[in-house]
Formats: sequence, C-alpha cells, structure tokens
Amino acid sequence: MTRRGKARGQQEKTRCRQRGDRSEKKSPDSAGSGPASAATHRRTVIALLCLALLGSAVYLNSLNNHFVFDDLPLIRDNPSIRNLSRAPSYLLSGINKAPYRPLRWVSYAIDYRFSGLNPVAYHISNIILHCVTAIILYLTIATLTGSGRAAFFAACIFAVHPVHTDSVTYISGRRDILSTLFYLLGFFIFLRSRQKNRPWLLSLALVSYLLAIASKEMAVTLPAIFFIYDFINNMSSDGPLFRRCAASLKKTVSRHKLFYLCFLTPAVLFTGYKVLIKSPSNKIGFYGGELYVQLLTLGKILVYYIKLLLYPVTLIADYSFNSFPLVTSIFEPAAFLSISALCLIAFATMRLLLSNSIMAFAIIWFFVTLLPVCHIFPHHELLAEHYLYLPSFGFVLLVSLLFNRAAATARWKRPTYALFTVIIALLSVRTFYRNYDWKDSFTIWSKTVKTVPSCVRAINNLGIEYYNRKDYETAKGLYNRAIALQPAYEKAYYNLGNVYKEEKNYERALAMYAKTAELNPTNYRNFNNLGNAYAMQKNFPEAIKAYRSALERKPDYAEAYNNLGNVYRSLQDYDQAIVNYEKALTLNRGYIDAYYNLADTYSGLKRHVQSAEVLLRASRAVRFLPAVYYRLGAAYETISRYDKAIEAYEQARQLVPGDAEARLKIASLCLEKVKDNKKALYHLRTALEKAPRHPQAESIREVIRKLEMEKAG
Repeated sequence: MTRRGKARGQQEKTRCRQRGDRSEKKSPDSAGSGPASAATHRRTVIALLCLALLGSAVYLNSLNNHFVFDDLPLIRDNPSIRNLSRAPSYLLSGINKAPYRPLRWVSYAIDYRFSGLNPVAYHISNIILHCVTAIILYLTIATLTGSGRAAFFAACIFAVHPVHTDSVTYISGRRDILSTLFYLLGFFIFLRSRQKNRPWLLSLALVSYLLAIASKEMAVTLPAIFFIYDFINNMSSDGPLFRRCAASLKKTVSRHKLFYLCFLTPAVLFTGYKVLIKSPSNKIGFYGGELYVQLLTLGKILVYYIKLLLYPVTLIADYSFNSFPLVTSIFEPAAFLSISALCLIAFATMRLLLSNSIMAFAIIWFFVTLLPVCHIFPHHELLAEHYLYLPSFGFVLLVSLLFNRAAATARWKRPTYALFTVIIALLSVRTFYRNYDWKDSFTIWSKTVKTVPSCVRAINNLGIEYYNRKDYETAKGLYNRAIALQPAYEKAYYNLGNVYKEEKNYERALAMYAKTAELNPTNYRNFNNLGNAYAMQKNFPEAIKAYRSALERKPDYAEAYNNLGNVYRSLQDYDQAIVNYEKALTLNRGYIDAYYNLADTYSGLKRHVQSAEVLLRASRAVRFLPAVYYRLGAAYETISRYDKAIEAYEQARQLVPGDAEARLKIASLCLEKVKDNKKALYHLRTALEKAPRHPQAESIREVIRKLEMEKAG
C-alpha cells in the first residue's frame, strides 16, 4: 500500500471512530444476504412491533379522555372540519384565522368523517401517529449509527417519555406529532440518499419537508439539520478545529449548492410568511419589556427543558404568567447556573466534534430544532412541553449512544439492560398516570393549579369549569384570585361578568364587561356578552349596539349575528331576524342554535314547510346529533309528511341504538297515521326491550297485547 493509501485508510478509521462505537459492525444496508440478513430483518420487525405495542400500551388509558382546552375551538366547535371536501381550501387559507397548519386540519376532517365528534377516534389517531413516529425514529437512528440496539434504546425512550403527553394525550398536540413524523421521514430519506448515493431520493425528502412545515412551523429547521450533518461528515480528522470547520464548510457548500438552494428557498419563503404576514404568535414586545431579560430567561428555559427530559416528574400544562418567573438580572442564581450549564454543554459539544461526532450531532440537533421557539421573534407561549417532541430526538439519540456503548462490553451488558428496563418502566408509569390528568378540562386545570398555584390562566380556566358546573361561588372566587395575581387580566373580568349575568345581577355584569372593554377594546366576545346582558334586561337598543360593536371587531362572528336575530325576533322584526340567522349560518354551517332559532321563527310565522326545510339543512350539516332528527321528525309531522317523519326518527334511532324514544315515535306514527300495525308492534317490542323501566312501560305492554290479539284474531 502506498503512503497516500495508508493515510487515506487511517483517515477512514478515524472518521468511523468519530461516528461512535458501533456494536453492530455492519450497517443495515451492508448486512448482506442469506441467513444473517434474514435474521437482521426479523430482529428489525420484532423491534418495530415492540415499539408499536409499547407506544400504544402507555397511552391506552387516554382513550376515555375528552376534548380539552384548544380541542374545543379547533375540533368540537369548528364547523370547517365537518366537510372533508373542503380540504383543498385548508391549503389556501387555513381555518378560523388559526396558525397555518393545513395537514392537521385534514387529519381532523378525516377523523370527523368516520367518527363525528367522538373523542376516542381522535385519541386513536394520535396514538397511531405517535407509534409511526417512533418507528421512523428507530429507522433513522439505525441508519445514522448502524446500530439496531442503539435505535431500539432511543425509540423506546421516545415512545414512553412523559413529556410527550402534551403532544399525544392532548389531541391538539397532533401538530407536533405530524410535523415530527414528516421531519424525521425527510431526514431518514436524506440519510439514505447520502449513503446510497441516490440524489433522486432528495425530491422525496423535499416533499416530506413541505408536509412537515404544513403541520407546524418548528419543522422549518430541517435544511439546517441537513447542512449540519453534511458539515460534520465532511470534517477531516487532522488539524486545528477552526481550520477543519472552515474546510468542511467550503466543501459542503461547493458540493451541494443546488440541493441547499432547493431546500432553503421554501424555508426562507415560509419563514418570511410566518414572520411578516401570518405570525402564529400574538406576542408584542420582549418578555419583561427588555431583550436583556428575554435572553437571560431563554437560558433558564433551555436548561429547564433538559431537566424535563432527564427528570420528567413535575409536568405542567401551562407556563403562562407567574408559572415560570422571568430572570431579570445576571446575578440571579438561575441566570448564573443556566449560563454555566450552557457553556459546559457548548464546550463538550466542541470536544465531541473531535472524538464522537454523532454525539455532537445529537446535542446540536436538540438546540437547532428549538430555535423557532427560542424567541428570536417573541412568541406568546414562553415555553411548553410539547415544544420538546421534535428536539427530544437529539436527547434520545445521545442517551441511546451511551447505553449502547455500555451494553457493548461484557461486564456492563446485563446491568445496562436492567437499568434500561427500570427507566422504561418508570417513564411508562409516569406517562400512564399523567394521562389521567388530561382526562378533561376540569382535571387538567385542577392539577395545574395544584402544581403551580400562581398560574393565572390555569386559575381562570378552572373557574370556567366551575362556571360550567353552575358552581358560581367557587368560580367567582377563582376569578377574583386571578385578578389579585394579575390585575390587568381582562379574561377574569369577562368571566366574572358571565357569572353575574347568570345570577341575573346585570348591573355587576355590565360593570365587569365595561372593565374588560377598558383593558382590551378588541375583545369581541366581551361586546357579545354585553349585548346578552342588555337583552336580558330588555334593553334591546343597547343590545343591538353591543352586538354591532362585536361585529365591527370580528365581521365573521356568527354568534353575534345569531344574537342579533334573537333581539329582532323579540322586537317582532321577523325579516331582520331571518336575515341575521341566515348570515350566521353562512359563516358557520354547523351552527345548530342558529338553525333552531331560524326554524322556530318560521314556525311562529306558521311557515311550517320552511321550518322543516331549515331543519333538513341542519341534519345535513350536523349529521351526528340525534336532537336534530327529533326536531325534523316533529316538523314533518306538523305538515303531515309522516313518511319523512319516520325516516327522521329512524336516523335518530340509528345514532342512539339504545334509546327507546325514537322507536316509540315511529310506533305512534305507524299506529295512528300510516296504519302499519306490524311495524308498530316491532318497534314497541324493541323499545320495551331497550327500556323495560320506561315510565310508560305498562301502557306500552297494553298496546302490545292488543296488537298481538288483533294479529292472532
């Protein structure tokens, strides 16, 4: 071998050593064929099945959970997801001025198409997507490290880590799952392209990248991850670190200019769109009012994220207001400790670039993928646990490499596996019990207030839950507590106004709404409820004025149009009432109250055919609500369309198979109107089977006996 050949061989050995200790000498692609290859494939399939089972098992108890917090406006109260044919419009404009995440909307529309508003289906989708993400993570790390064992360690930790409950158990967290799934898929395809020298695969990576940013903005960093991988992979093994970095930078850029141009173009355009046109944040100004405070607090946040991944015992659903104190001085212990920790991590990363580049890559991944939520442009959420779903890839990769190195030695193999098993068990138990905290809005806000007693938003939201339970005294106490902690928190005044309105203390309600308007003149809901308070006092001119103020602030506010319709109906201005109800339905096709109000208006005018037509529209817009079909059936009875009435009650019966009322309605029509005694007898018998203790059970039995006697005679 020539001297140059020896040098090249030595460089290759050094580069392999930099990529970390690999217990498996062959990469997944170089396993060869025959029995060894078949065994490798079998192990991979078993590993993937184990991951799917593990990821499903820890979230199984979340299937009974309800819609929580953002799930309510995004899913339960969102008519836009109720028509899958509208999916193309999601790509153009998004939904309800929410952040542009069209892929999430499409996934919700698919869930609604098959299950309506049953939360179980949405939870199942989240769990499946989470398991798929864990599987892609396994394949990515196996490709990156050449070690199936390291990949399995990492994917297991990822699948059961409690910090991910904020993304998996919480249905609205699907944005993080989808974006991470396609982000990792894009990186996996990129790795395969580099290893197999197949540039055409990069077009698939670009598609995956576009799907990732269509799910959540954090995915915009994928081109940076590609660059960092190439940069580290192109580093030579000799010379000072600075020169090696400069040479690698030049080599990476010159070799892959066209590739990075293709990826950086959508990244820059998307970032510009999010920053300048449609920002996902409503935060104005720096936290604490100064950049200095924000940067010091950011250091504390980054260290806190690392602590959460290492010790995920105390989990919090909301970090707003006083939940996470800002760092206002560099002399605070939190500032000193966080800056020191970050400097140590930076030093360790530079050292690892020289000795174990995969570990260095894992650390860099964690910080780079957090960049979009590091308040370069201030974000309205100071920090959140679901922000860690994508960055945790770097954490689990680093931990898996450490476990893999220990397991590669005969002395530490068994203790390593034992320790790993204990860690997975502890993480799984914490995740399992955290799922119960997310059962419904009451449980999650109760837990948050208990964990962080000074969290103003959690206190306010818990007050809303007591308000919904009609425990107005407890609700008022919580709202006043929130105001004491944050006197300028306008939502607490608004909610206090709602309580006073329910208690018919309209003077106090109006005072609270006035205070809300003073603190936040843009709160359109406040003006809507102000109108409601005036309407209850029969002060209709002021009510109309308040509703108009709400519409000035939000022209597409369907509820204000519906309430305007109610006021005009009270004033017996039925034409204006109908116009406003129709406007509300134009804005919100699934607004059931507006359908009912419009139908009642026509019915009051003795225009029963039009009333039935409105209810028919309602049944087509809200297909999973039995009450609509009961109303529709009654409307058809009014106009003597008994065949149509029976069809409507049949629809109600199919939606609630155990309910006897629809069958009794059908039986009554069959007996009295269409003279179909056979069908009436069938439905009466079935109704009695479904509800043997029905209040009219004896009279039903008597009718059944008479019909049976007629049939026998």
